[in-house]
Amino acid sequence: MNSGILLDFRAARGEEADARIKGFLVESIGAFFRQYPAEKVSCHVLTGAMTRGEGSCESTEQGTLVYSDYDLLVVLKDRKDFPEAQVVFPRMARAVSDTLREKGLCSHVDFAPITRDHFLSMKPSMFSLEVAEHGKVVWGDGDVLRDMERPDPARIPVEDALILVFNRTASHLSMADSLRFENDAEFPFAFYHNGKIFLDIVSCILVLERKYRPTYRGRLDEISRLVNWRISRLPGILEDASFWTEYKLNPRTDTVLRRYSSFARSPDRRGVGIFLWSQLVPRMAEVLRMCVAETCGAPDRPLQSGLAAYLRMKSLLQRLREYRSFVERFGRSLETGRLRGPWSAREGAPLDRAYAALALLLLAVKGLSLDAIEVEDALLLQRAGSFLPVHITGRDGPLGQWREIRDAATEVWRLVVKGGGY
Repeated sequence: MNSGILLDFRAARGEEADARIKGFLVESIGAFFRQYPAEKVSCHVLTGAMTRGEGSCESTEQGTLVYSDYDLLVVLKDRKDFPEAQVVFPRMARAVSDTLREKGLCSHVDFAPITRDHFLSMKPSMFSLEVAEHGKVVWGDGDVLRDMERPDPARIPVEDALILVFNRTASHLSMADSLRFENDAEFPFAFYHNGKIFLDIVSCILVLERKYRPTYRGRLDEISRLVNWRISRLPGILEDASFWTEYKLNPRTDTVLRRYSSFARSPDRRGVGIFLWSQLVPRMAEVLRMCVAETCGAPDRPLQSGLAAYLRMKSLLQRLREYRSFVERFGRSLETGRLRGPWSAREGAPLDRAYAALALLLLAVKGLSLDAIEVEDALLLQRAGSFLPVHITGRDGPLGQWREIRDAATEVWRLVVKGGGY
C-alpha cells in the first residue's frame, strides 16, 4: 500500500542515504497495511532522527547499511482496538525488521499503537518534544500533529534521563558479545551503537541542566556552552560530542578507526569497537549516578542504596498494577524463559527491578577484551541477582553468573520496552 505515503521531508544528509531510508519506510508501511486494516488507523507518525534529516546510513563493502530506527506511532481510530494492537504490532514489526535486515537494515522497525487522546496528552519528555517539533505524519490524517502542544524543555523530568541511561545500559550490555566477533550479523550496528551512546550521554546531561534540544546539532551547541561540575566529571565529553555528532549525521567507519585505532589493542574494527565499548562503561556509570541521585533527591547516597530508593518511588498500588499487567501480557513467555516466580510487587515493578539489576551489572564490568568480558566484584553480582526472581546456576564462575543475570534482565527489558521485539 504505497499510495498516500508522505515523503515530503529530508531523512538524511546525503541523497543516496535519504533515498535508501525512505525506501525502507515505504516498505515498512506497505507491509503493515498488508496485515492490518487501514480503516482502523487514523495515521502513522514517524519519530526519531530521520524526521529531522539526521538519519544514519553508511555505504560499505557489504552494501548500504541503514542504522536509524523506524519508530512509527500508529494512531488508532478506536481505543477498543488498542489491546489487540499491543499484541499484534510487535509481531508485525519483527517480521518487517527481519525482511529489511536482509536488505541492509541494521536496526529495527517499531509499530507503537497509541490513541489520539493519549497522543495529545503526552507529558513533557525528550520524546514528546522531538515529536512536537519534528514528528512527521507519513500516512493518514495530519491534524494530530497540528493539535499537539510543544512541551517546555525545562519541564522534562530528570527521570526521563534516568530511563534513557537505563535503556542504553540494557542495549550496551547486550551488544558486548556481538562486538567480539566481527562476522556476527549484529556487529555493524553494535559498532555504530557506541557512538549513539556517546550522544545519549550528552542528552542526559542536558536534561539534568534543563537545556535539552531535539536535534543533534542543537544538543552540541548547548553542551559546548556548559562549564560546570557535571562536565568536569566526564573528561573529554565536549570533544566526543563534536566528533560523534558528525559521525551520527554521516557515519563513516574509517573516521572512527583513524581517531581511535592507536588506543585500541587491535587497530581493526573489532579492536576499536571493543575499546569504545569499554570506554563507555565508566562514563555511563557516572551519568547513572548523577541521574539516580537527582531523581531520588539524595546526591550523597551510594548508587546501590539510590537504586533501592528508586524502586520504592512508585506507590505500592502502581507497582501492583505494573506487576499485574506484566504477568497478564507476558506470563506465557515467563513459563519458558529464564525468569521464575514468585515476584513481589513490594520490591519494585518488574521493569524497574530489571533496570536496577542492569545498572549493577554495568558497575561490575572492568572492561571488554578480544577474548572475554572482564567482570569483577562478586558482591555487586550477588546484589544484581537479588533484584530478579531468576535461578543462577553459577556455572563458569563470575562471568557465567554475570551473563545469566544480564540475559534475565534483558529478557524483562525486551518484553516490557520492546514488546518482545528487538
